[in-house]
Amino acid sequence: MAEENQVTSRNVTETVSSVVSRKRISSLRSDVWEDFIEIEGTDRVECKHCGKNYKRDKSKNGTSTLRKHIEKCTKNPNNDSKSKKTLAFDKVDGTEDGKLVTMNFDPKVCRMVCAEYIVCGELPFRYVKNVAFKAFCFKLQPKFKPPSRTTVARDCYQLYLDMKTKLCKGMKKHRVSLTIDTWRSIQNINYMCVTAHFINKGWVLHKRINNFFQVPNHKGETISRELETCMREWKIKKLCSITVDNSSSNDAALNSLRRKLCSVTISIVLEPKFLHLRCGAHIINLIVNEGLKEIEKSVASISLACKFVWSSTVRQQLFEECCERERIETKALLCLDVATRWNSTYLMLDTAIRFQKAFDGMVDDGNYDNYFIEEDQQPPTDDDWEQARQYTEFLKTFYVATTKFSGLYTTSNLFLPEIFDISQKLDKMINQPDENPTHYMMAIRMKQKFDKYWRDVDKISDVLFVAFVLDPRFKFKLLRHFYAKKATRLY
Repeated sequence: MAEENQVTSRNVTETVSSVVSRKRISSLRSDVWEDFIEIEGTDRVECKHCGKNYKRDKSKNGTSTLRKHIEKCTKNPNNDSKSKKTLAFDKVDGTEDGKLVTMNFDPKVCRMVCAEYIVCGELPFRYVKNVAFKAFCFKLQPKFKPPSRTTVARDCYQLYLDMKTKLCKGMKKHRVSLTIDTWRSIQNINYMCVTAHFINKGWVLHKRINNFFQVPNHKGETISRELETCMREWKIKKLCSITVDNSSSNDAALNSLRRKLCSVTISIVLEPKFLHLRCGAHIINLIVNEGLKEIEKSVASISLACKFVWSSTVRQQLFEECCERERIETKALLCLDVATRWNSTYLMLDTAIRFQKAFDGMVDDGNYDNYFIEEDQQPPTDDDWEQARQYTEFLKTFYVATTKFSGLYTTSNLFLPEIFDISQKLDKMINQPDENPTHYMMAIRMKQKFDKYWRDVDKISDVLFVAFVLDPRFKFKLLRHFYAKKATRLY
């Protein structure tokens, strides 16, 4: 009985001393004591994470030694110091190349990366409140707390300002070429888009959309004024050229801009007459649309057949049954054409002719016939399919040229060879009028439109000829062969 009382007394004493010690530690104001405990009966303290102990200087009550240990403690989960880093493999965009880098947790950096993720993925700001996204972030980095949607919106705007400032510094130093595009939406709202192209010191071609905004109209003065404002906003000092669609308002805008640039700080790298470049893809669009007028009935009939298939899921199933019955094996899918994009018409015809037997098998369906009767049309005939087949073969040259002209990183040295190929193709069809009268008339129409813009070499910008000569594959030899008069002038 006496032994039990002695043990109980000892336990009570230890408990009381522990509580007193805890109170003594908690009464200390420095935040370092959250990571240390006092060793009972000694003047030393112990780290809660790694167990290392230090002597506590009671005379000075200093905590600098303890704080340094916290910053260097490898087992401290809240250690965000630069001395504690993680190795990671940083890849170069679009390649497998990269290097090992050291990284440490930084809440601000994580927030900006989260904002960049939202912008690049075109996600709503409320996405950060998604339960799955929060769980994903916690698994990657438990210390990162996803921000609110208001904070993300603010971070996205700050990200835009930071990138704009960085881009302005680059554009201020480099020679910049601009591309302008204007259009009107179905709500009769006018828009304008300005894109900058430049080569940095590493000889890497960059393409950046500077402004996408609403304008009151598409008059020449309006376009000129908005373009000048855009160049001032983005600190553009050296301007090479401006590429625009072929329209009278754009011609007036460039003429007005030439006069304004002579009195401002923006300098034109080349002579003012070389500032204006006509969009090659837009001219091809005009040429092809002129030729489409000769077979517009056949194109309209095939286009209506494709629209019938895509108008409902039941009709799609019926079309698939016809494909199985006719044993059509192709991975191509039917597509619809867009009136303002001729290459969509080419793609529509190119895929539709592969399913000719399937379309012919749907003629017995009453809904198929009634659909054409309601549109005052008739289903595609064998002649329509044959014309479409021949026309797509002919259009392939224009399609290849359009993809090169409107690619993501198009360079001006590619234009003249494509222009020459188109000219040769049209001349060949014109010289064979007896083979196909329809194609002969179509080539005549397209050649007239071609000659309007590209027959006279004086109408083609000299910038394209200079770029052509600088290409080591062509040089002067090919230029003399194609355009002898222009080559003579370049000497």
